[in-house]
Amino acid sequence: MIVVAVIGIFAAVGAPKLDQFFANQRAKSAARSIADAFRTAEGNAIRTGDPQIVFLSAAAGGNPPATDTAGTALGNDPEGRVWPAVIVDDGAPAASNCRIDANEIQATIKPELGVAWGVSRPAIPIAPGDTGSGNRFAGSTFSTRAGGAPTTWVMFRPDGIPVGFDAACVQSPIGEGGGAVYITNGVRDYAVVLTPLGGVKVHGWNPENNAWTD
Repeated sequence: MIVVAVIGIFAAVGAPKLDQFFANQRAKSAARSIADAFRTAEGNAIRTGDPQIVFLSAAAGGNPPATDTAGTALGNDPEGRVWPAVIVDDGAPAASNCRIDANEIQATIKPELGVAWGVSRPAIPIAPGDTGSGNRFAGSTFSTRAGGAPTTWVMFRPDGIPVGFDAACVQSPIGEGGGAVYITNGVRDYAVVLTPLGGVKVHGWNPENNAWTD
């Protein structure tokens, strides 16, 4: 009985830590999935010669270009949760319309339980290399162009360079497509930074050192 009691005590003490460990792993997995989406879209753009767009579901109500004329949204996973991100092949450059049309979704990013857009604390600064002008607290610092309207999408040109675009599908100049995605589980925070030339870096916030780490 004493042994059983001791085991029960250790289980009670260890269970919350184990739960947090798995929660942190899910947040890290979500960050890596977004980074992989950027890399995949960049590679697809270079390989196919078609613009590739990564649409994020952050602040989904504010991104009308993420739907076609029939109002098709990002779509849901089998459990009914909105996909955090989709990769879209927008067709030949001359026909690109910066929207999700039928059969254009190439890949989806699965949702992770307990992971949300943004950062857990207001004092967390922008991540190293984040050149976006959007709102990290909403989860995305991408914009239509440097200093332009905040967006939740980024396009990769056929040469792999990321650019922003507006509702009229007008692209930003080269060098203004950088930004970052911020996600949190309330304890751990991650930033997926996309540089203006297409480099991708994942940073984690270290609360002990009050600094972003690689």
